[in-house]
Amino acid sequence: MAEPGRELVSQLIADLVRQQDERERRVHLAQHNRSQFARREAADSALQAAQGLHGQATAQLAELEKVRVALNRWWHYFKRRALQRSIAAAEAAVVSAGVSLREAQLGVEEIARAPTPSLRGCRCRRGARSPRRHCYAEARCLRLTQLKAPDAQAGAPRRPPAARPPMTTARPGNACC
Repeated sequence: MAEPGRELVSQLIADLVRQQDERERRVHLAQHNRSQFARREAADSALQAAQGLHGQATAQLAELEKVRVALNRWWHYFKRRALQRSIAAAEAAVVSAGVSLREAQLGVEEIARAPTPSLRGCRCRRGARSPRRHCYAEARCLRLTQLKAPDAQAGAPRRPPAARPPMTTARPGNACC
């Protein structure tokens, strides 16, 4: 027959693990949303700038074409020839602006297609943004598995729990696993 205290502790542990998973999931999604918002804002501003540049280049080309149509007399030959060079440069600017506009549109579409990351895999690695968090999560997992494991010495007298060792910051050369 299982001990009622052990069942309550195991239920409490399961509830705490579930709550921690939910907190980690919320934090992860909030951080992802913040980074996506920043990326989306940057892409939108780049798209607006590219649209403005493309519109400006197109308007300049239309204005030059309008001036060229107005120069239709034979004595306007040299003016038309000089204007034709300007029109060629304006057409190149429109093409360049169109390329940058398409790149900006692709950037916005790429951000829109980015999936929301999921929190699957090992619990210890999932929330590990830094070695310190990873060490803490690993130590927590070890403690929980020790609590869940039945006592090897069922008849042994219970000792008070040992004091927990202080958390140390994992350094790059001082990895825990």
